[in-house]
Amino acid sequence: MSDTFTLKIKQLTGEVFDIQVSKHLSVLDLKHKLGKMTDKNPLEIRLIYKAKSLNDDDDVVDYGK
Repeated sequence: MSDTFTLKIKQLTGEVFDIQVSKHLSVLDLKHKLGKMTDKNPLEIRLIYKAKSLNDDDDVVDYGK
């Protein structure tokens, strides 16, 4: 079983892109990775999944259960 998977990210502008991440990556680390890709401040990025804001301290995999 792979320790990585692909996330599909959609920005408010409608732009969609895929990003490969580790299952154990924290949401905050994901925001930093996205910040580098989009030239945005990671602390201003808000990630939403199934109508819930993702908590910076959680791992990305916690939301896929």
